[in-house]
Amino acid sequence: MPYASNRLGRMSWLPFVLLLLVLVGLLGSGYWIWQGYEFSRAFRLLKAGQYAEVIPHTERLIAFGPDKMRARVIQVRALIEIDAKGSIEELTTLLAQGSAKDHPEIGLAFLQLQLDADRLDGVDEVLQELRTKQAANPEFLLLQAKIQIRREEQREAFSTLEQLLSVDSQNEEALLLRGQLLLRQNNRAADIQAKSNLRQASKHKGEVGMSALLTLAASPGIPLFDSDREWLMRRIREHSRGTPISRLLADTQQLNLEPGKRAAIIAEAIRREGAKEPELVAKWLLSNSAYAELLVFLQSPASGQLDETGRWSAQLMAYMQSNDLENASRLLNRADQPISEARRTTLLAFIGSGQDTANSKQATQLWRDAYAQAEEDGAFNELLALGQLALRKGWQEEAAACLKTAIAAAKNSREELAAIPLYLAALTMQGKTADALVVVHRSLELSPDDVGMLNNQYYLEALLDDPADADPHRIAPLVEQSPASVMRSTYSFLLWKAGLLDQAQEQFDLLNKQYLSIGSCRLGGLLIAVDQKDYPAAANLMKGLDPAVLMPEEAVLYDQAKSVLEAHQAL
Repeated sequence: MPYASNRLGRMSWLPFVLLLLVLVGLLGSGYWIWQGYEFSRAFRLLKAGQYAEVIPHTERLIAFGPDKMRARVIQVRALIEIDAKGSIEELTTLLAQGSAKDHPEIGLAFLQLQLDADRLDGVDEVLQELRTKQAANPEFLLLQAKIQIRREEQREAFSTLEQLLSVDSQNEEALLLRGQLLLRQNNRAADIQAKSNLRQASKHKGEVGMSALLTLAASPGIPLFDSDREWLMRRIREHSRGTPISRLLADTQQLNLEPGKRAAIIAEAIRREGAKEPELVAKWLLSNSAYAELLVFLQSPASGQLDETGRWSAQLMAYMQSNDLENASRLLNRADQPISEARRTTLLAFIGSGQDTANSKQATQLWRDAYAQAEEDGAFNELLALGQLALRKGWQEEAAACLKTAIAAAKNSREELAAIPLYLAALTMQGKTADALVVVHRSLELSPDDVGMLNNQYYLEALLDDPADADPHRIAPLVEQSPASVMRSTYSFLLWKAGLLDQAQEQFDLLNKQYLSIGSCRLGGLLIAVDQKDYPAAANLMKGLDPAVLMPEEAVLYDQAKSVLEAHQAL
């Protein structure tokens, strides 16, 4: 029976085959059990903060496991915690091998590391990949907002933070960043919003909460009532992350609340912080106009750790702020003075200005020497200071030239934006209205949401009829946001230019009358009253209006209104 013998022969191998299958199954299941254990152990160690112990597990997974990318992701997360700077190369390699979209934790870690290192190369590609699937992830949105802020993209940062807060309305870090952005607008309504955001952010018990408290305490634009100061002082002093600067800011609140205890509060602050933080204490004393106390502190053993440059600078500021110009000059003319020539000559120009009792109509030689030195050095801060001094002294031509030079010397948009309002003032004082509008447009290129500059733009465009067919209602949303602001005067002027007299009158009637001390605001009311044939009101408005403060285009409108009023009075 050949068939039967062949069949029995084949069946004799069956036990071996079955045994082999069982062994393969056992080995396979053991392999997967091992891999699961290694991943589970690595995750637990990572979560527990035992980062160094994560590495051996991930090394074995990378060497013997099939999911090497997943293992490397875990390993890099541990390496970031061990040595953030050293892990950036490994992170970049990982991103090159797999997309951030597929491994978002690696993309997010890359963005954070680049921010920490103040390097933004490569972030745009990662942001683009993450945006599709991470648009509702607060961690991603926060990193994106921080990158936008670092790049001075304020409008985009606001939009990102709004999106984040719509997902997580109590995100303390987003509230902190939004509050700090609002403070950059130099607008009272924005300052009030910032105060609300920062108070919410201060609820956080960690570093974010302390940053919010310090921002509230150190921002002079934020309106603080006594109850705010009491709350702020208490919260800062109770916070677990208290520092010398936080304690001194709390002392500042107490100085405002208890002026009668000023000497005792200052003495306690110096006793508590002076020996360890002499430079910080010196700056704090300056900021609180405690000049006599500062000079005593600088001569005391408590300031022993302050280096000679710091001591010299603090003495100089104390002398200048207390108007002791003789001692200030003596310090500046010392052979060992530690500052640049541009800074030295600028300070001498300020001292010379203080000693100029004749109020020279022309820039002094000290000012001109300082300007030449600062221009040669491209010293932005000195140029800005000299421009401010020239404006204050009424040296309009020199102020405009100096501030234009400062703008050219600016190293970034923030410096340029600091100089532009002063340059704008110099141009308007000279009657260069068209040039002023060009500067306003430049400012809005750098900071499109600057409400004050938008107001300037709309007013100057209407004054110059450029463009002639502009919508007079384009300022209405800004007026609605800040109904008590000077922008209502601009709105009434735009409506008057468009021939909408009744609407112009309505807006002027709603204007806070304190703004009538401003020439352009008073002129707007005069123009409306004349066209409305309300001659008594027109005559009253004209009485308090000095045509010398008006720009040339405003002066033309003034003369026209004056002629109409005089013709009526002659009847």
